[in-house]
Amino acid sequence: SGNPPIAPFVLDQIDLLKKNDELIVMPYAIKGKGIVGYLLSYLKFKGFLKTFKPQIIHAHFGYSGFFANIQRKIPVITTFHGSDIHNSRKRKLSMIALKLSKHVIYVSKYLNKFVDFEKYKSSYLPCGVSTDIFKPLDKKQCRENLGLDVNKYYVLFSSSFHRPEKNSKLAIDAIDLLNKSGIDIQLIEFDGIKRENVPLLMNAVDVGLLTSLNEGSPQFTKECISCETPIVSVEVGDVRDQFNNCNFAYLAEYSIESVAENIKKAVSVSSHLKKQSNLDFYSNNRIISETIQIYKKVLNEK
Repeated sequence: SGNPPIAPFVLDQIDLLKKNDELIVMPYAIKGKGIVGYLLSYLKFKGFLKTFKPQIIHAHFGYSGFFANIQRKIPVITTFHGSDIHNSRKRKLSMIALKLSKHVIYVSKYLNKFVDFEKYKSSYLPCGVSTDIFKPLDKKQCRENLGLDVNKYYVLFSSSFHRPEKNSKLAIDAIDLLNKSGIDIQLIEFDGIKRENVPLLMNAVDVGLLTSLNEGSPQFTKECISCETPIVSVEVGDVRDQFNNCNFAYLAEYSIESVAENIKKAVSVSSHLKKQSNLDFYSNNRIISETIQIYKKVLNEK
């Protein structure tokens, strides 16, 4: 569950779980904003539970976990993604969800710096990548389909420029520095893009760029790696683990010069380079299999 629209990586997980013959999966999106909105939605949620009669509720994000745990009959598994832990207001609800949930999943070991997940019944399990969707495509064709200049350098920022935690100023300043040095590069904002166009855009650009202040286990970096698009990121969340053994991924410091220098390196990566990464660890098949094992374990503990 989550505040609509449901996060794309959660939808991907739902779609794959639905394909498993052992499960009947019914998604539920909480329609409401803030604590008041969530609580007003609770009566509808109770009606949904009465009709569907689930054996387990799997909530995504701590605040959804809090909401799901208001009822105490059906066991709740809550997945924590990072934004629910980094934000101090959300963390209060997340800590309640943590204590009430039968099992918790955390997507990055980095989150243990903020909350000792290992004190609870928990599993470390990052969100997976749909490698059948995020895969290498012809760059020139992708650019033509999206109306981008085939001869220009493009860098894709990981999110909307307006989300403060995504730290777009650092990205914009680094691109300005490169432009002033005579390298013509355009920064594209990842906002308002249709889901079906995301793999096209990731393949169309020269580099993906993440400069966030906080992350859990960012999907953006995994999806770029899956598309074999060179990626530059500051060290945040589990990015260092994601970049391990990947020869087209670059870790930058939180400085304009470091980000700009690493973008220059990433842009110059030869298209003939034999790309290598450790993406198998983040494959959706592995993640879904382990998620189902957690469901079975919780049911057996009832």
